[in-house]
Amino acid sequence: MATADTSPGPGTLDLGVASNYVVIIQGKDRLTALRDMGVRRVNLYYTWHEFETTKPDDMTDLKQLDDTVAILKSLGMRASMIIEVTTTDCQKVEDASCWLQGNPGDFPSFPSHIPFKGWDQEPTLSAMSAFAKKLSHRWSPDVVTHILIGNEMDLFLRRDYTGLTSADNVAAFGKMLAAAVAASGDASKRSQIGSIFTLAVGQKGHNDIAKAIAPHVDVIAFTIYPGLQKLLLDIDGGKDISPWDPTPAHIDTWFGTAKTVAGAKRIVVTETGHPTRATIGSNADQKRFADNLISWLKKSGSQFDFVSWYSLWDNPCNPCNPFCYYHSCGLLTFECSNLSEPPADTCDQAWGGCDDNVCQGEKAQTKPALASWVAATK
Repeated sequence: MATADTSPGPGTLDLGVASNYVVIIQGKDRLTALRDMGVRRVNLYYTWHEFETTKPDDMTDLKQLDDTVAILKSLGMRASMIIEVTTTDCQKVEDASCWLQGNPGDFPSFPSHIPFKGWDQEPTLSAMSAFAKKLSHRWSPDVVTHILIGNEMDLFLRRDYTGLTSADNVAAFGKMLAAAVAASGDASKRSQIGSIFTLAVGQKGHNDIAKAIAPHVDVIAFTIYPGLQKLLLDIDGGKDISPWDPTPAHIDTWFGTAKTVAGAKRIVVTETGHPTRATIGSNADQKRFADNLISWLKKSGSQFDFVSWYSLWDNPCNPCNPFCYYHSCGLLTFECSNLSEPPADTCDQAWGGCDDNVCQGEKAQTKPALASWVAATK
């Protein structure tokens, strides 16, 4: 049976969505619904220990993933695969979130049989090289275009978790990635290998880690949230929060900074977006961000392999958390079949949000930015 062409058409951009719902378990109906909505690219998120459990060659649940990739190919869709090797929830080494299943000695998201002795030390170095080689060659690079090892790794590497200095951690992580790229062979015959970092503008030293890692990978990846940076700076500075203005000039500053950090390397953006929640945004602001970013990418984005919007749906959130204000970046409104989002003026520490398998967004309302985003990638 013939399969659909997965490559972007002439004159279009490779744009996707980073859905906060678990695409991988939804099967053909969910992926078809996304495709019919106009989505052509998705992000698939995993942790390393989900693939390798008891011994180095034990890669679990790959048949399910093989089936999903086959569905994506049949629908003319593409995916990037993001492999978590630590967690951005980890604040200090004593936190349970720093350890796989909360067990001290099991490094975040690592397979249980791989004790962590350093990014560039055995057994991590050889195990990651073998793992990256397996994944990057398993599927057509026209469908699974990128294998990205580690999500927002600067949030972890700049902290002294491992007894090493930040600079030593960065150098060791770069060496591990370089070994994985080398072991995987000819980049033209496989998925591209990279790692993801947060991007900031005007914060001294923030992008230094990504800049140091870039020479070691095929592509350098970013999450880019200009409005979130402004929100957090407003809160930290004791200022009243206010919207970030998504003008063409501001778009150019942020995404141009990504090019500066990357140097000659190809770039991917796994997450970007703009909120619609009152005080820090609106539907009109979000659409202006999407339209101005699309215009910028058409004019100046030839170095970018793809850009994904985070997320397809709004996230339910706890208003005690400043990030709650930014959980309205979705292209569809928040919907949940068994819980409603608490009022913005309520601080309920016990409110825990809504399970991904419950919040499906079937009744969600479309925001105007969605039409712009999917039209540019058809």
